[in-house]
Amino acid sequence: MDQSQTRTAIQIAKTLADELLGVWDGKKCIQYLRKHDYQWKQMEWIGWYFEHRAKQILDAKMRGGVGPTIGNVTIDYAVNDEPWDFKAHPTKPSDGWVYLNDVEAVDTCAIHFGGIGWIIAVGDAVYDTDGSFKAWHAALKGATSEYEKERIARGAPSRRRKCSFNCTHFLIVKVTSPEEIEQAVRAKLLTARMQAGQRNADGSSRRAKYGVHMTRATAAIGGAHMVVLRYPPNGGVQTPAPS
Repeated sequence: MDQSQTRTAIQIAKTLADELLGVWDGKKCIQYLRKHDYQWKQMEWIGWYFEHRAKQILDAKMRGGVGPTIGNVTIDYAVNDEPWDFKAHPTKPSDGWVYLNDVEAVDTCAIHFGGIGWIIAVGDAVYDTDGSFKAWHAALKGATSEYEKERIARGAPSRRRKCSFNCTHFLIVKVTSPEEIEQAVRAKLLTARMQAGQRNADGSSRRAKYGVHMTRATAAIGGAHMVVLRYPPNGGVQTPAPS
């Protein structure tokens, strides 16, 4: 594996691990997002919290900034002119496919920016089994969102909320060329079909996204199809959620 392809990845992961490995309490994280007026009403708070905290930490400790904008997609971060995006993934109930970015954005990064990498926060979630966390979040938000109104009108069941997340490690995935993407797709590590054919609440078609298969990617660490690393190699530690 070319060390030049992994140097920045390891540096980012080490920097984030110092502050983000361990338990993220959902209420504290949502209060943090609310304080910073950033996506605090969203149900999937884990991903939004990681995205905002990661950018905040890297802004303070590494030279970088917002990544390139491609169409209607802005990549979360860029360090040493390398685009990086931040995702979060609870290992249960599913350890399979995880959404990345839309196909156009990833392909453009591969052609014009020397690739794109993802830092995926991995860990175990605790779910809201009695509805108390949902009730707390709803009270904090106040008025019912349009999304919730539309769900109720459709008669669709409400998804279970996550009330905490124990971030055990980061899975680092990076592709550096269109050829590498093609190889990873053929090896079934990546797919270009995530949410293809699905529609938004307003009826518009969703753009196809790349996805990475977590189990296969983890098994492919050190392989030839794309850069895949785990940091730290043997998991993380228990620490309070940053606030």
